[in-house]
Amino acid sequence: MDAEGSLHAAHVPGNVLRITPRGDIHTYATGPGGRKFLCANYPAFDRKGWMYLSDSGDWSDTINGAIYKIPPGGGEARPWFPEAVNTPNAIALDADEKYLYYVETYGPGICRIEVRPDGAAGRHERVVHMPGWVPDGIAWDTEERLWIACHRPDAIYVFDLRSRKLDLFAHDWRGEALRGPTDVAFAGAERNILLASSLDNLVIHRFGDVGARGLPLNHPKW
Repeated sequence: MDAEGSLHAAHVPGNVLRITPRGDIHTYATGPGGRKFLCANYPAFDRKGWMYLSDSGDWSDTINGAIYKIPPGGGEARPWFPEAVNTPNAIALDADEKYLYYVETYGPGICRIEVRPDGAAGRHERVVHMPGWVPDGIAWDTEERLWIACHRPDAIYVFDLRSRKLDLFAHDWRGEALRGPTDVAFAGAERNILLASSLDNLVIHRFGDVGARGLPLNHPKW
């Protein structure tokens, strides 16, 4: 969502859409040269209005995903990280905008790319490896922890960036109550409600008072 209240949606057919509060839909961004993205997946703004966008590629064994950057106001995307990356999914900047974190769904794990002072991409590293899981979505809390939704096998983890400790928050091995969680986000006046979307049964899972708070929308560093 931008400062004017418009939603920006990564559109699987190959572009990014802008949806105004009135419901008008426009193309916000395309791939370089006006081409379609292979699989536009997840957008995120920085404080200057630049949009980062993950393109998951064709979901094959070939590593052909990409991270793009789109100028304020939209237009043609520019390749940001110079190398292909493995199935990038949800993305999130840290509070100081020093790193862009992204879900490496088929890695599987969480990676980050340094954001240099001039805005260019720097060093790339994997911060947590999650073999046997299929991570999909991430959200920050105020304690510098990443909440990670795993589409398979139906779980939500919490990863502490400072201790590098990975804890299980919720797991439903039968996939009945918690089924196919994908994106996660904090909500509520106190930002202490965790919402998790489901790709499988098309609902929003709600976890009340989870013992953590997401950064408030008016956080000075956010």
